[in-house]
Amino acid sequence: MTALLGKPFCVGQLFSDMKAQGIAFSIDRTELLSKVISAADQSFAGQYAQNGFWADHWTYTLDLVENYVSVFPDKESSLLWDSDPVPFFMSPSIVKSRTDRYSLVDNPNAHGTSTIRVYNAVAAIGEPGFPPERKVAMEAIWGDSSYVADQGGAGGSWQRDKSGKIFSVSIIAKLLMLGSLKFSTLDPQGMGVEMEGGKPGWNDAMNGLPGLVGSGMPETYEMLRLVKYVRLELQKFSRAVSLPTEFVTFLYEVSNALDTYNSQVKDVTTSGPADFEYWDASNLAREKYRAAVVGTFGGSTSLVTAADLVKILTAFETKTQQGIDRALAMNNGLSPTYFYYECTGYEMLVPIATVPGFPPPATTVQVKSFKLHALPLFLEGPTRHFKVTSDPAVRKTIYEKTKASNLYDSALKMYTLSESLKAMPQDVGRMMAFSAGWLENQSVWLHMSYKFYLELLRAGL
Repeated sequence: MTALLGKPFCVGQLFSDMKAQGIAFSIDRTELLSKVISAADQSFAGQYAQNGFWADHWTYTLDLVENYVSVFPDKESSLLWDSDPVPFFMSPSIVKSRTDRYSLVDNPNAHGTSTIRVYNAVAAIGEPGFPPERKVAMEAIWGDSSYVADQGGAGGSWQRDKSGKIFSVSIIAKLLMLGSLKFSTLDPQGMGVEMEGGKPGWNDAMNGLPGLVGSGMPETYEMLRLVKYVRLELQKFSRAVSLPTEFVTFLYEVSNALDTYNSQVKDVTTSGPADFEYWDASNLAREKYRAAVVGTFGGSTSLVTAADLVKILTAFETKTQQGIDRALAMNNGLSPTYFYYECTGYEMLVPIATVPGFPPPATTVQVKSFKLHALPLFLEGPTRHFKVTSDPAVRKTIYEKTKASNLYDSALKMYTLSESLKAMPQDVGRMMAFSAGWLENQSVWLHMSYKFYLELLRAGL
């Protein structure tokens, strides 16, 4: 038993190993487990198990905070600023920069021509394009005697600073970083959050959209919720936030790019060259930040005042709302859900070097211009739109417009996941292979319907 408890264990595996070795106790398993757990240290674990990053997994984080605060409203400040700091999961896969992500391929919709696609958005350890300094940093984590992992490979892969210490920040800092990084991921029209990680959201039948430079409004609404929440907490408690120095550099670069955009644009309802220039600048800032921390954090932090952060986040909120208003105007006030962007201008770049054992890489490009395409209506757009408005009249209008749209099946008196997708190209995703009414294609999808009904209840409707 000493040998079993002298190494990392999961509860089920512990009992299985005890049985295999014929270990028995006179007390029952519940009492034994209580004694074991009281003497053990719990180690949180994570595992990267997909060829990309889902666009919406982060959108449920704020719900956890709000649930906690609903029970312990008096502990909100201590939760956000004073509780145990949070580390950063060190994934064995990274999102490539745009110049490595966008590539020239044969156009599947027009034979004999070429087009730009994002078919390889991420690079995993051992693959071409994976940064060598990250590989070194990951091997150092895995080889450390303090590293804990289970038999399935899930472990405490937490990013470290240059001294080898696990780097962590407060919860308010983590939420601020998450919201700001997602803000910098708004699409070229400033409407949807891009699916830069190679995966769509929960509706994975739209799996072709990331390859088409796809973006989604649901994530925009959730990003706005997060940014607004952090801004309100900063105003409420007036406490400064300690942030990684690399992130502070990124934050001010995005803020400066936004100032430049605001000085150039007089009519935010229409798009122009300034939109692309801002998109390019905000993406560049994020790419520089990722490159700065791709292996380790430097370890230094900067204390930023609540007033300075409130000013920056207020500007982020304004820009996000402008994009939302632009998207709503496309459908007479009813929220779209998905977009994709057709590359209309680009510059050829030198291909990535060929790596033995892997197919020759595609020719990469630097994009110069895009053409916007909006998909038909999906129920998730209006559903998440509810979450960023508190005006009863606006909420009522969202409901009325949704029910009056093709999302409502008047014969069934139920809401469908989407309206007809007949006009869409096949490469938006495998949903196009389904007949209307089957699986995610224009069906009454209970999971999605219940999300809509829940928001109706929350909205007092």
